[in-house]
Amino acid sequence: MNKPSDLTISPVTKYAASHSTGKKLYWTLSDIDDPDYMKAILRLLTVQISSEYNSYQLQQVQPVTPHELIELGYTMRDEATHGIGLCRILRDLGVDPEPIRREAMFGEKRGNVLGIFKVPLDTPYHVGAIRWLGERVGGYQSIAVHGCSYVPYAVWSAKNYLDEGRTHSMHGRDVLTTAIEQGHKDMVQQVADLYYPHALDMFGGNGTPNELEYLKYGIKTWSNNELRRIWIETVMEDYEFMGLRKPADIWQGDRAHYGE
Repeated sequence: MNKPSDLTISPVTKYAASHSTGKKLYWTLSDIDDPDYMKAILRLLTVQISSEYNSYQLQQVQPVTPHELIELGYTMRDEATHGIGLCRILRDLGVDPEPIRREAMFGEKRGNVLGIFKVPLDTPYHVGAIRWLGERVGGYQSIAVHGCSYVPYAVWSAKNYLDEGRTHSMHGRDVLTTAIEQGHKDMVQQVADLYYPHALDMFGGNGTPNELEYLKYGIKTWSNNELRRIWIETVMEDYEFMGLRKPADIWQGDRAHYGE
């Protein structure tokens, strides 16, 4: 293990050694000397930015209360900040983010859009559920990037976790909890059943070539299933708190079964 005095963390250096893994830490485009690393980081960033710009759909359903309208405004501000941050990262890597952004929002294939964003948002219950379950996935995915070997992406992930994994997700849960208190538990159960498997899918597959490559290069530092397990544990606590019926199989997604 390297001693603290052995670490070089100046941005002007070629790389810095991690205190535990010895992986390279890249600060700028000029530091990246491996074309395969470049392909991998750009692939993940493309998926990330597509997800951020698909959040505009939250505006399709009119908020019920003034408080929810204010919360929506805060959320859209946060999402814009996330997207702008990713655009800056891509530009620093020599990539024009505008075609990716436009494809995600308006393209025929809608970029690398995840399945959860294809579920129609018809009611405030749908919006609450995608925020509670889906945005928590987005936040928890950022945990895997906190130790990312490309430092600007690691820094970006910290705010993304706080905004989505905590603030946005908790507001979605609060909206659904209020709906239950108002006698709409059946509707809340329906949207929870609808979104839960899609949220599981958001983490990605187990042991896929992409996942193994991200872990190899230190672009991600947690596997998809490690994060999925944390997400399941916290969401199951919410189910108990809200008095909802839990999924028959908590590892069953829409696309696959993820249990080990």
